[in-house]
Amino acid sequence: MDIRVKDFDDFKRPSRKPWLILFILLVGGVLALQHYLPGSRGTSEMPRKKTKVEKVEKVNKEKPEQTRKAQPRGLEKSPDSSKKSGSDGRRAIDEGTSLEKQNDLNGARRLYLSALERSTDEKVSREAEERLGLVNIALVMSPREMPEKEEYNVKQSDSIQKIAKRYGTTAELIEKSNSITNPARIRMGDRYRILRGKFSVLVSKSRNDVAVSLDGKFFKRYRCATGKDGSTPEGTFVISYKEKEPVWWKQNKEIPFGHPDNILGTRWMGLKATGTTPDVKSYGIHGTWDDSSIGKPASAGCVRMKNPEVEELFVLLPVGTPVTITH
Repeated sequence: MDIRVKDFDDFKRPSRKPWLILFILLVGGVLALQHYLPGSRGTSEMPRKKTKVEKVEKVNKEKPEQTRKAQPRGLEKSPDSSKKSGSDGRRAIDEGTSLEKQNDLNGARRLYLSALERSTDEKVSREAEERLGLVNIALVMSPREMPEKEEYNVKQSDSIQKIAKRYGTTAELIEKSNSITNPARIRMGDRYRILRGKFSVLVSKSRNDVAVSLDGKFFKRYRCATGKDGSTPEGTFVISYKEKEPVWWKQNKEIPFGHPDNILGTRWMGLKATGTTPDVKSYGIHGTWDDSSIGKPASAGCVRMKNPEVEELFVLLPVGTPVTITH
């Protein structure tokens, strides 16, 4: 057979579909479809919107200093607990002073007590004591309500002395706190507020002061003078008797009240030893005409106080009040 080149030109190849191209297009379409389907795990996943938590974490990593500054105040731990206690006490005093100006003395008293119990700062504690002393006296010496007081209706045949003995307080305090001008003329049905709380006294020879407590809580602190060379006896005592405008006996000689040689001031509260404390004689808490001796070991052994302050204490403390004297 004679085959020539031109014969190939006339040759018609069989008609075929491009399967490879179609396959590639199909795979590409499937991948594109996966890209847009919800929940697809494809590597070309659309960037999702960052949550608030993720944004905060990113900021914390990138800007640690700013994050620390943004923390709420009060959550960070104080490096010095004593400073925190001091600031807490200072805040309580400021809040108490504000309540005091609003005439809420019981509220102020609670805050001052809180400041005194919580503060480790000596200056804050001293101020809390001063504020407490003033507020406590104002409450006790007036008809104001107070947790340690109780309302009492005068009964037939009552007297101020009988009521005072029943409550373990002083007649002077009942009269003072209820503005009773004539104790002999109280009438049945009269209503008074009577202090039922109990006082106790702590005398410090090293500090030369007298700390008074009411039901175990700080009430007021007074400065005093104690004995030279530690001559004030230490131990536990009770107030055994009380005397206004006392006579002083020196070497069996009577020196009347008001005489220049009478050093006892305006009030005397005699002390009697209790428990294992050795018996003592002629020791007590009394006033003085010489205020320059206060705060020093200057007496012959007794506890001296300024006259106005021993008079205040005289009103508060009944016979039988426990007194502890320490070094």
